[in-house]
Amino acid sequence: MTVMTAHSELEQNVLTNVTKELKKTADYILEEVPTSFVCGGTKAWRRVVYLDMRDPNTNCPSGWQLTSYSKRTCGKVNTSSLSCDSVLFPVSGGDYTSVCGSIRAYQKEPMFLVSVSH
Repeated sequence: MTVMTAHSELEQNVLTNVTKELKKTADYILEEVPTSFVCGGTKAWRRVVYLDMRDPNTNCPSGWQLTSYSKRTCGKVNTSSLSCDSVLFPVSGGDYTSVCGSIRAYQKEPMFLVSVSH
């Protein structure tokens, strides 16, 4: 089941592109986002993080743990809590005058949710 909510054509374009990238890679991936969709400027791509959980050498981000499901996935450390958890992936190696947008991707079992904020 895929659940996506877009409040504008701009957000729908971002959701469509992120979903395409997620479907052709692994379970948990935050991929490149075209800044032209979220900034209205020149197209520029920046990879924030790539977690290929099919690779046995890939570790979960700090604050998450490897789950014991049939596939290698990362999950919350405290599974008894119903709260949402997040992980910060710092971006270095560039100067920025503004932050144009962000993508958050969540996946558990067959459900997939993406939230775009700008």
